[in-house]
Amino acid sequence: MTVIAAIKTPTGVAIGGDSGAFEETGSLKMHSSDPKVFRFGPWLVGGAGSFKVLNLIAKATLGEPYALAAYLQKEMTGDPGEWSVLCVSGQGVYEISSDYSVVAYREPYASVGISAELVTGSLAILSALEGWTAKDIITSAMQVAVKHSTGCEAPIKIFNYNF
Repeated sequence: MTVIAAIKTPTGVAIGGDSGAFEETGSLKMHSSDPKVFRFGPWLVGGAGSFKVLNLIAKATLGEPYALAAYLQKEMTGDPGEWSVLCVSGQGVYEISSDYSVVAYREPYASVGISAELVTGSLAILSALEGWTAKDIITSAMQVAVKHSTGCEAPIKIFNYNF
């Protein structure tokens, strides 16, 4: 259980992920030192649901969603359970699901993980505000999840870049 949030604005992109390592029941096990978000060239990538998938993402160093989905499908062994990966760049926001399908979102934001509904609602409201950067929006949405969800733990790691 975790939350990953990504956004593309007219001036940049950002992705954020929490630090909780949760049991399947949803209870906090530990705080993870393993990253859940990454930057690979122009792509920001984050994953929820499986540290095995996160380890493969780190090894792949790929951000382009279709290439990453193909790599994960080729390299995956065993059943890592349900997981989701977000990829964001100037091209948009994409999700790779545990069946290796890729969805390109019409909205310029998305979130995955246990707190996704809370964070997606926050992203919808915050993205409508004038003068906020992609990093500002992700930071605030993730702070809402830390405060109001038992499935999201600080500290939050954020990657961003401006166009």
